[in-house]
Amino acid sequence: MDEKYKEYIHSKKWSEKAARIKRERKYTCELCRNHILLEVVVILADADHSSWDIPEIKRFAEAIFERSGNRDRLIEVHHKTYKNIYNEWDDELACLCRPCHVFCSENAVGNSEEEAWRKTQTQVLSLLKTIKNKPNGIKEFDLIPKSSAEWILIQHGF
Repeated sequence: MDEKYKEYIHSKKWSEKAARIKRERKYTCELCRNHILLEVVVILADADHSSWDIPEIKRFAEAIFERSGNRDRLIEVHHKTYKNIYNEWDDELACLCRPCHVFCSENAVGNSEEEAWRKTQTQVLSLLKTIKNKPNGIKEFDLIPKSSAEWILIQHGF
C-alpha cells in the first residue's frame, strides 16, 4: 500500500464515503450476506462449537476478539477497482464483512480485480457449504430464527 493511498483511507473524505456506503447497504456483506460473520459471532459464545474446526472461521473468530464486535470495524468498504481511486464511483465499492474483505485482499495479490472477486466468490461459497454441512453445526443459515440472528447481531453492535 503506497503512502498516498494509506493517507487517503485514513482521511475524512474516505471515512465519510465508507460510512455512507455501509449505511446505504445496511451493513450487509455483498459476498456472504453476513452469514460468515454471523457464524463467527455465534461461535464466539460457544467454545465447543463445531465450526472452531474450520480453519478460516477460527482465524476470523480470533481476529474479531481483537475488534470488539463494533459493526463499523466488522463491516468494511472494499475497492473493487482502483481505476478511479480517490474519486471512486459507488459501484466501484463493495460493502464486505471483515472475513470476506480479507479473502478479497488476499486474492488480489497477483490477480486482476475481476479475477480476485471471482476467486473470492468461489471461496466464500465453498466455506458457506462447509459450514452448512458441518455435523452439529448450523445446517442452514435460514434455519436460524430471524429474531435470534437479529438478537446476536444487535448484541455485537449491529
